[in-house]
Amino acid sequence: MKSNKKLRKHVKKSTGHTGIVWGERGWQPLFYGFCPNKKSWDKHMKFLGLENEPYPETNGHMIELSEDKKTVCIATVGDVGSRSRAEIIGVIVHEAVHVWQSVQEHIGETSPGREMEACAIQAITQHLIEAFEVTRGFPK
Repeated sequence: MKSNKKLRKHVKKSTGHTGIVWGERGWQPLFYGFCPNKKSWDKHMKFLGLENEPYPETNGHMIELSEDKKTVCIATVGDVGSRSRAEIIGVIVHEAVHVWQSVQEHIGETSPGREMEACAIQAITQHLIEAFEVTRGFPK
């Protein structure tokens, strides 16, 4: 998969790989992003006034944070160790589905069309995979 050059440039320029990489919101009622590491997590939680929110130490995790009707979803991928590219992507897809579930909840959708759901999950997944690749890289 080719990396999104615009995303890669943005990450290097604005975060030096130490910040959350936000997806393009588009029509979605919330923001979502990929947090590449504990340092980024701690920095963002401090910014939000949530210093006591621990970094997820699981394979993958999606946290939803809301305040004043504004919601963000942050996905993480834990230590990949000796996992294959396919296993890592599987975790990312899993977290992308959780982001999509949050979107559905926020728009009051209980029965989305199959194509709508597939397209939404694909777009979220692509962003999270690209963000992972740019910030952490896949094993060789």
